[in-house]
Amino acid sequence: MRHTATDAEHLMWQILRVKRFMNLKFRRQYVILNINSYPLF
Repeated sequence: MRHTATDAEHLMWQILRVKRFMNLKFRRQYVILNINSYPLF
């Protein structure tokens, strides 16, 4: 997952934040768990 957004992604989030597309609330995705830090059995 990238730390910085592309120009297109940044523009998309600006539009979604302002317009409230179809009365839905959008949140950016984020890492919940780093799967590489746990051993596989």
